[in-house]
Amino acid sequence: MATLSKATQTSKPNTTMPFFKVSENFLSSALATMITKAILQPVDTCKTRAQSSRNLGFKVRFVDILVDALKKEKPIALFRGLPAAWLGSIPAQSLYISTYESCKYLFLEKTHLLPKNVGIALSAAIGDLVAGFIRVPPETIKQRLQTGLDLSTGKAIRRIYQTQGLKGFYRGYLAQVSRDVPYAILLFLTYENAKLLFSEKRQMRVRDNFFRGALAGGVASFLTTPLDVMKTRIMTHSGDVGISSYRFWLGTVHSLLREEGWRSLWRGAGPRVSYKICSSALFFVSFEFLRSTLYRNYK
Repeated sequence: MATLSKATQTSKPNTTMPFFKVSENFLSSALATMITKAILQPVDTCKTRAQSSRNLGFKVRFVDILVDALKKEKPIALFRGLPAAWLGSIPAQSLYISTYESCKYLFLEKTHLLPKNVGIALSAAIGDLVAGFIRVPPETIKQRLQTGLDLSTGKAIRRIYQTQGLKGFYRGYLAQVSRDVPYAILLFLTYENAKLLFSEKRQMRVRDNFFRGALAGGVASFLTTPLDVMKTRIMTHSGDVGISSYRFWLGTVHSLLREEGWRSLWRGAGPRVSYKICSSALFFVSFEFLRSTLYRNYK
């Protein structure tokens, strides 16, 4: 008994999140992402079309894009790219949320290594960088389908590979993480700190999570819209990608400012913010509900 007690006292603390908690976060985020993407795909399609076109004015409205799309195409066209969106977003979002929650558990709950907001920001950044490796290729394919550059997922994959090689699938990685890391940091800082708006004496309700998600999505998406516009232009550009991603990213910024003015950086802000408000609200409501349900069943 003495030996056991001594070993227990000298052993290092376990800083690993329990396996069930990791799998719980992974499965909950996967199901929440599937639901959210299916409901809001038409809004995302309209946003992408607004940002990728040079012929649309700055004041183009989401309703105008939607009406124009319905006049020229069948309603099902608004869901074009959904399989590609699922293919990339479900595993990527699951990995993203699981990594974020695991890092937050390590930094803030188990070791208390960092101040709260620093730990949240660092966890969000790490989660997004990890998820980016499987998020970018499907995102590139999805946006080519949404803008009409290709008519099917198979054709998009073949054309990208034939004209650009494997690096074509990661053409927008720098632009993607340049947008997504700041977005993730702003999203989770707002979402986690929004808990202060509610009484800690009662359990969080569905409407509370809905409001927190909507607020976080709106703030983060509005402030990162210029980065989203640049990412969309890079991913839907059909030219050569022989130059480095960094130079290509800078060239896109310069071209936008020179040819279309600084206001072009906010093109599609309305559809983007609307989409992110709805998607964040739906995702966090679904995620928190599914996670609590799994936890209750596990207990």
